[in-house]
Amino acid sequence: MDCEKLPNGPYHRCPQGRCIHHLSLCNNVNDCGDFSDEENCDSDVPFEVRVRGGETEGQGRVEVKYRGEWGLVCDDKWDIKDAGVVCREMGYTLGAEEAYYRSSYGAGSQPFVLDDLECVGTESSLQECAHAPWGQHDCSRGEAAAVKCKLRQGCRENEHECINRKCIPSSFLCDGQNDCEDWSDEAQCNCYRGKGLVYRGNDHETISGLTCLFWNETLDRKFNTRDYPNGQLGLAPPREPPKYCRNDEVICANRACLPARFLCDGKDECGDGSDEKFCDCFRGRGKDYRGRHSVTTDGLSCLFWNETTHLEFNSWKNSQTEYGIGQHNYCRNPDGDRAPWCYTHPNGRYGYCNVSRCEDKFDLSDRPVGDAPRSTQIRRPRPVIPCGTPSVSPLLSGDVAVKGEHPWQALLLTKGVNHVCSGTLVHDCWVVTAAHCMDRSKDAYVIRLGEYNNVLDEKTEQDFRIDTAVIHPGYDVVTGQHDIALLKLRKKNGECARLTDYVRPICLPETEMTFPVGTQCDVSGWGRTDTDRSVRPTTLTKARVPLLQDALCGYIYGDKLLPGMQCAGHVRGGNNACKGDIGGPLSCKHDGKWVLWGVTSWGFGCGEPKTPGVFTRVTDYSDWLQRVMAFY
Repeated sequence: MDCEKLPNGPYHRCPQGRCIHHLSLCNNVNDCGDFSDEENCDSDVPFEVRVRGGETEGQGRVEVKYRGEWGLVCDDKWDIKDAGVVCREMGYTLGAEEAYYRSSYGAGSQPFVLDDLECVGTESSLQECAHAPWGQHDCSRGEAAAVKCKLRQGCRENEHECINRKCIPSSFLCDGQNDCEDWSDEAQCNCYRGKGLVYRGNDHETISGLTCLFWNETLDRKFNTRDYPNGQLGLAPPREPPKYCRNDEVICANRACLPARFLCDGKDECGDGSDEKFCDCFRGRGKDYRGRHSVTTDGLSCLFWNETTHLEFNSWKNSQTEYGIGQHNYCRNPDGDRAPWCYTHPNGRYGYCNVSRCEDKFDLSDRPVGDAPRSTQIRRPRPVIPCGTPSVSPLLSGDVAVKGEHPWQALLLTKGVNHVCSGTLVHDCWVVTAAHCMDRSKDAYVIRLGEYNNVLDEKTEQDFRIDTAVIHPGYDVVTGQHDIALLKLRKKNGECARLTDYVRPICLPETEMTFPVGTQCDVSGWGRTDTDRSVRPTTLTKARVPLLQDALCGYIYGDKLLPGMQCAGHVRGGNNACKGDIGGPLSCKHDGKWVLWGVTSWGFGCGEPKTPGVFTRVTDYSDWLQRVMAFY
């Protein structure tokens, strides 16, 4: 049909061939049936979101109102990040508790208007998320997306709210156990902020040396456990001594905790003498030796354990409680060797120590096989691989990375198969990623290192569970500010990542490090490579992008750009970090080594004009990263 020949025109021809009057253009009504008559309109279009079909508030089938018509959201690619944006857009500031699929709250009668929704999680509206063109979908009636929003504001009166928003009983604070799963319940246990109103440590002695009474012994006083029975204000009845001491403490025979620096100092701080036993000799193989000998049988002085960060045993990653390793140079036996030993050279040389065996305490079952211990000049440490040095030279062109070009690239998977985010190896036990990637329990993830082709088993991959997940305490789920997290790998057979040609850490930047505007840096990952949301490569891809001025980025994104954020990319369009690369590295080269300059955080579109990628600038968090890795 020729729309131009119809009377009383002019008429507009829809893509399907239908003719509509020009007055029907941009009238907030879907006259063409595919919303094409409502595109490229200058006026703002009202957009609404609601849920229907749920039995309680904040849950149900997701429906959106676009161009005056209500429609459904298809559950293709629907996940907790999309659900979180829906909840916050409806006013539920805590986000989503669960994302539902397959018309869990009924199929509804409206047509599908939104499909292939892919939100980063920091958007304020579904309109800002990537999705298929309005009205286009391949969904059946049983594929309506649904959501359950978080309703409770904060925790109950007798609970403590963790940094990750989890609620735990207040009595679990400072008990030596990771109840929050981010260790925030064990922070600030040895010090207090401000006036100390939220202090929950275990100190129980006044500055004059008097021992504190239990709070249930003072029922006639203003503050006691009768008036505050649920642990409010941190008041609680007496508890058994903690089963675990802190990282810088040791356990006495009477189960009291004692700072490790008091061991073998000639004073009975434990009260039972156990801190002064076996200080001049060792039992068995000496794995529990905590004396102060620091010279080998060859007369060489021991190195301090905190001087050997690149070697297998050091105070940065091995605990005082388990191994006796600390900021000292005393002989220890962390690996169960035949006798206490110590490093004597940064290259890994070591020597057995000049300390005798406690013959009267020697257990025959512990007797070492072979000759008596003697010093040696060779101890085989792990290979010393400097950070930021790939095994192959990066290519300056091309979108596909060479295997081994980005050996610090990590992949975050759920259920062991679903790619949700990327990350960056910064230490053999630590991976940096975006905070908003950690929207599930840490036990839901697997971290894969050494990956290149994600559909093949290349025998270079190393998979790890997460031991500890630490999200930056200032992370704002709405604005996306401070979007950074540290993940500690759970050791396997006593070790974290094995450093190879395909698994190596990147360097962390110094706090004062800078790169000039225009510096060419790399982004890498397995994310979308163009605006076609279906294109996801199987091999690791990369893009070289320039660092942009904050002023230019602020002009593009306005007040969405906040302190701690860094823009990089081509303003006119081109390769940028895309959705699948979230949490991955923005790496820049400095003095011949690659440095983690940014963590991929958010952006609109994928390589489209005026949509540069936004990254968390790592230099703003260097001190925090170092403190966290030292603490855990």
